[in-house]
Amino acid sequence: MMQKDNNIIINGNLNINLLLNSVKKPDLNTDDEELFWDDPHIAQQMLEAHLNPNWDAASYNHKTIEQIVEWQTKYLNLKKGAKILDLGCGPGLYCTRFSRYGLNVTGMDYSHNSIDYARKYADTNSLDIRYICQDYITMDYTHEFDAIFLIYCDLGALSDNRRDLLLEKIYKALKPGGTFVFDVFTRFNWEQLPLRNWYMSESGFWKPNPHLVLEQTFDFEVENILLRQYTILDDKGAITTYHLRDHYYSKQNILQLMKKYGYQVQDVWSDLTGKNYEEKTKCLGVAATK
Repeated sequence: MMQKDNNIIINGNLNINLLLNSVKKPDLNTDDEELFWDDPHIAQQMLEAHLNPNWDAASYNHKTIEQIVEWQTKYLNLKKGAKILDLGCGPGLYCTRFSRYGLNVTGMDYSHNSIDYARKYADTNSLDIRYICQDYITMDYTHEFDAIFLIYCDLGALSDNRRDLLLEKIYKALKPGGTFVFDVFTRFNWEQLPLRNWYMSESGFWKPNPHLVLEQTFDFEVENILLRQYTILDDKGAITTYHLRDHYYSKQNILQLMKKYGYQVQDVWSDLTGKNYEEKTKCLGVAATK
């Protein structure tokens, strides 16, 4: 989520109140889901993070991706020609690997930058993958897919309203007996996260020019939501505030949520490579059928 730029310099004077307001605890109920990664600079940074094989940043590192695809293909018993949908597919890291198992793959992502890269890679490598540049909340399929994937804890980044709508749409899009596979963070993932941090950068993830980053973490314990707020002050005096939401879940929370929307949970792991569930796991991997 993003607030529009404001300038901290007015008539040559420092507007300190503007900065103070920018770092206050946000209103969690503001359903402002403007997607920031179509900003040209941030989009490029996101793509580079996806493509770095050793980073767990925009996606899991490439070794883990290989393990996830191998495990899920076997676990779901996906045969050649089975239709799958990868939501939030980014530059196609999972789609590419699923396609090499002979699956009929569709990838969907809101980032034009990532989809452009994915299409070019598929064309260059003669991979028959359908890529769609679209906010997956707006998809509309009926009994179309054998399996649908939402990987790297994207479900927790959505507001409750968007999450619930997506769960309904995924259920509708699955064939009878089809499986929704996803992961979410638990509270244990955030135990070591600092409440406040700040740093200067000549050029970084948020801006290509010199800027100051004020990072704060707010824990909305009643809602089980951790919200990270990034206030960026650039060299022209412009302030931009970004909000990144992570709804964390327990195993019981997930079982209740899936039941509410008609799914039957088949398995819960400590990650999507099939690691056995542990009580203090930082992540939950889930397979739920229609």
